[in-house]
Amino acid sequence: METIKEFIESVKKHPDQRYLPHTPKKVPAGLIIVHNSVPARLQPDENNEGGAWREVGQGGFRIWRDRPSPNYVECKCGWAPHLGKHYRVKRAET
Repeated sequence: METIKEFIESVKKHPDQRYLPHTPKKVPAGLIIVHNSVPARLQPDENNEGGAWREVGQGGFRIWRDRPSPNYVECKCGWAPHLGKHYRVKRAET
């Protein structure tokens, strides 16, 4: 669980970060679109027929806009091709 101090530090590092309620039509200048580690494509065990894409919020799938950061890497999952590039949270190295 994140402490208040950790939350404040996170906000300071990402002042332009905003969660989005739906997939945007375009990317604002100077920003990127990021999704969390939940797969953007529904999995076969989720009553999925044909590999449909998740809606924002479905199964914990979240997206946001932010400025580029070393915490984000380009994602090649195929979600939202109209955006051009989009990014995901960089996985922790094990």
